[in-house]
Amino acid sequence: MAILVIAEHDNQSLKAGTLNTVTAAAKLGEVHVLVAGHNAAAAADAAKSVAGVAKVLLADAAQYAHGLAESLSALVVEVAKGYSHVLAPASSFGKNLLPRVAALLDVAQISEITAIESADTFVRPVYAGNVLATVQSADAIKVITVRWVPLPWKSVAVAADPQLSSFVGQELTKSDRPELGAAKIIVSGGRALGSEEQFKSVIEPLADKLGAAVGASRAAVDAGYAPNDYQVGQTGKVVAPQLYFAVGISGAIQHLAGMKDSKVIVAINKDEEAPIFQVADYGIVGDLFTVVPELLAELSNKNEERFMIYNAPVKEIRFVLNELAELTSVCSLPGYEDCSVELVDAILEEAAKFAEGVLAPINKQGDKGATLKDGEVTAAPGFKEAWQQYVESGWVGLRAPADFGGQGMPALVAIAAEEMWCSSNLAFSLAPLLTLSAVEAIHHHASEELKAVYLPRMSSGEWTGTMNLTEPQAGSDLAQVRSRAVPQADGSYLVTGQKIFITWGEHDMADNIVHLVLARLPDAPAGVKGISLFIVPKFLVNADGSLGARNDVRCVSLEHKLGIHGSPTAVMSFGDNGGAVGYLVGEANKGLGYMFTMMNHARLGVGVEGMSVSERAYQKAVEYARDRVQSRAIGSPDPAGVAIIKHPDIRRMLMTMRSQIEAQRALAFYTAAALDRASRHP
Repeated sequence: MAILVIAEHDNQSLKAGTLNTVTAAAKLGEVHVLVAGHNAAAAADAAKSVAGVAKVLLADAAQYAHGLAESLSALVVEVAKGYSHVLAPASSFGKNLLPRVAALLDVAQISEITAIESADTFVRPVYAGNVLATVQSADAIKVITVRWVPLPWKSVAVAADPQLSSFVGQELTKSDRPELGAAKIIVSGGRALGSEEQFKSVIEPLADKLGAAVGASRAAVDAGYAPNDYQVGQTGKVVAPQLYFAVGISGAIQHLAGMKDSKVIVAINKDEEAPIFQVADYGIVGDLFTVVPELLAELSNKNEERFMIYNAPVKEIRFVLNELAELTSVCSLPGYEDCSVELVDAILEEAAKFAEGVLAPINKQGDKGATLKDGEVTAAPGFKEAWQQYVESGWVGLRAPADFGGQGMPALVAIAAEEMWCSSNLAFSLAPLLTLSAVEAIHHHASEELKAVYLPRMSSGEWTGTMNLTEPQAGSDLAQVRSRAVPQADGSYLVTGQKIFITWGEHDMADNIVHLVLARLPDAPAGVKGISLFIVPKFLVNADGSLGARNDVRCVSLEHKLGIHGSPTAVMSFGDNGGAVGYLVGEANKGLGYMFTMMNHARLGVGVEGMSVSERAYQKAVEYARDRVQSRAIGSPDPAGVAIIKHPDIRRMLMTMRSQIEAQRALAFYTAAALDRASRHP
């Protein structure tokens, strides 16, 4: 039977004791080496190259990363069943592992042998090495550790130097680019580049943008523009990539011989008679110092556009609406009679177009963030224009009350559209989310007079809304809120205090911002039972509905966040100059309960945000998996790498992502339908 050697290694290379153990095992029979580790392919490759090794077994898993005996022993016992001997170095590794293996196999271990006399007879030192004992084992599987001692080195005489050559120096080229001979895309430069500096400044950025290898003509190499190993041609490397760029290369015969088998050849040269154009599939006649930068700029724009692409999952949304959330049942509720499957289909199609065509493309500009100057916040580039289109298209009022200018659609329908807003541009989507949450609170709890003033403009999107809860000293403990509201003779209140983390607290997208603010009246009881809710507009509203003077409300600063930079998160100050005019919502000291109407509306919205971002991340993951090439396909004799989406475990991960997103969507839509039934079912 074969002999099993348990390799000691560091997941990259073999320890010296393993080599001695292999030498000893070779005296007993055919040697098989077990390499157990994590990301240990390099160690397995090293084992394959050891003289006398007939077979290498690789067990690669995270639990084997550090050679723990508790993890390895079960593996070794299972593998050992097909072997007559199991050997390991007599190091701390082997001494820790093999006693466990022997116990599990119910055999006696033979420790630290120094010689092998036969298949069952071995020599080992005893009594601190003063005596050598010959031991014999009758066990079916013999478990053995092998002692090894590093050999001392010995000096030998050196030969005289013939002085026929001398070492001048070496230049190392280190690159993360593909190897020239195996690259699918190559960008090569010629003598027309004029210098080493210009070769690097023109060729390398283009190669890096394309994920390509860098090549050079012989003339460029001879001129010192590029190292020898970059040379393509009869006297250099012969290549056949999918795409070959010849930049400033005239097309000498020896160069053409090295690249003419490329699938697609693109030549850039200002000499239209250059021989390179005879073999090129595409030719650009022009100054390479102009053409290449223009090409780079265009590639950058295309990459950015591609990154911003969002594909609204209308089919998946429609399925959940109809099959799981029972859209037809929701549309039959009182007040929703005008809602139909056909109408919802049209809404979904238009929402998808808006999300894909308007919101998704401005993500990059949005990441530049809003700007604050003199208390005024300017929205991120493109956001104000997108908001105007959003308002003109009527999207703000999709689920707003019909009696105040909204469309009165079910929450179920609105959530379906909101998923697309959040997926395509999360930062932008927070503005309508907060506005509609404020509409919900005002509609349920404010006086008819306040509803008439604020709800029509908020439902249309002319004005936006915010939620002002916490303060610097309060955090999530709203019992610590200190903002004050002092009643005035005309029925209004003067509000003073500071609020933090106010999403879309200040901006220039809408004509007015309606702040819902938690504050205390002078005689309010302590704790949460003494909190009231107030409407505090950015601009006061005149009796005729027009906007009046600027209220005593200002943005102190914007938070610096890790992400969603397009959504300005503000620190708001109320009443720096005597008090901001506010209006009590509902009854005094019941503000926290009123605010939770808004909070509960927003909670489902925040859940949809998470699901929507997951959908966008999944789309990006699929795109990357289709583009990223690595490793051969399983079972394929072709060593060429394939897109990683063809690897089973990548497909498993993608399917796991998609299944979880589908479950999240089903839960969100089902919850929205439940809210519709709770509010409308007789």
